[in-house]
Amino acid sequence: MSKANSKNLSTSKTNDLSPPPAKRLKFEDETVKVFVGHEEKAFIIHKLLVCQASPYFKAALNGSFEESVDGKLYLYEQEPELFNCFVEWVYSGNIDLLKLCGEQRHDSKVWTKFSKLYLLSKYLQCPAFGNCLLDTAPVISPLDNRKYTLPDTGIVKMVYEKTVGQCGIRRYLTAAFVWLTKDIVPKDTKLFGEYFAGLPADCVLDITNLAVGAAHNGYRNPFKEWSPDMKTYHDK
Repeated sequence: MSKANSKNLSTSKTNDLSPPPAKRLKFEDETVKVFVGHEEKAFIIHKLLVCQASPYFKAALNGSFEESVDGKLYLYEQEPELFNCFVEWVYSGNIDLLKLCGEQRHDSKVWTKFSKLYLLSKYLQCPAFGNCLLDTAPVISPLDNRKYTLPDTGIVKMVYEKTVGQCGIRRYLTAAFVWLTKDIVPKDTKLFGEYFAGLPADCVLDITNLAVGAAHNGYRNPFKEWSPDMKTYHDK
């Protein structure tokens, strides 16, 4: 074997053993820093990814605002724990509501986190995040029993105070109150109002309208089987 061929063979072997070229990142390299809550908990997230997910971030980080220049955004009124759930969703497309609430959970605790996350989706103008969250609603039940639960009046008030129109969570709560309390709601119209006295007026009106529509038009009970088609309550 000639020295030239020997050298070529040696070079070929060396190349075969060399590490493969580094893979390109799935997301572009540019990141932004988001400070959340009054304690200013810092989150670093890829700019392109979060802007694709949220028109709120797209507007703030691509316009003439200061945030678009220094790549920093402050969300003082939001909760770091909840925003972290949003960040995880941005990268994975999933929401683990039970992980967020822990094993020693109570229905009221889960409903509170659920509702606040939905309100966060509205704040960030991200219906896809809110819809993914709505899909987890059936898991708000006892761990050992498939049983639907309802939020307390305080949570319903919070939702109605911070949302408008027929948004997904309002429509879901309305349907839940109509069909999950069907056997215990008074038939008398006057007593009906008294029964739901602790709920916001808009919520009672929504419940009344759906109940009347269900009675006259024979609407199908969405909770008859486990679990309901949550796409019915998705926002567009």
